[in-house]
Amino acid sequence: SRLGVRPLHYSAFTVLLAALHFHFSGFTLQVLVAATGRALRDSASRLRTAHRWIAIGTIAGIPLIAAGNALSSPGVKVAGVAPMVLAVSGIAATTAIVALRSSSPIVRGLLLVSASSIATGMAVAGVYGAGEFAGQAWIGIPTMVKIHGFLDALGFTVCGLAAHLQTRPSRRVAVTPASLLASRAE
Repeated sequence: SRLGVRPLHYSAFTVLLAALHFHFSGFTLQVLVAATGRALRDSASRLRTAHRWIAIGTIAGIPLIAAGNALSSPGVKVAGVAPMVLAVSGIAATTAIVALRSSSPIVRGLLLVSASSIATGMAVAGVYGAGEFAGQAWIGIPTMVKIHGFLDALGFTVCGLAAHLQTRPSRRVAVTPASLLASRAE
């Protein structure tokens, strides 16, 4: 976008927004899917199986959406959007489950904000996508940036990451005179 390259006649602004969204959100979505999977590892097998399908949907959806855009193929784009919407709806649900199981009010609150933010953000994106598919501008890019971008970046990502960081097991090792002597002996 900084060089003024306009692939497929997209504006430089649209290229910038797409790059930011897919790199930032695509990466953090995978991190949060993995963190949620870790939190669900002691859950019932049905929930773990559902989570595996959520992970597959989030991994497959992003390149299919990009390919649909690059090829100007509504069919390929829908083939990416459908699993992505289902998978992200699933991550909202599994994040809420993890939240409700948390004994920490801070973690619970952050995860519920994260889950509700991504669910609302995807609803807005769904309206945008349906309008685009129908050839109607129901929601424009400026509105998508304000609503979807805000909910995705701050609500889903920041709150989700902050919550999962709170649940990580501590990796600190107690340093005692005996441990120092033992490490020097090795």
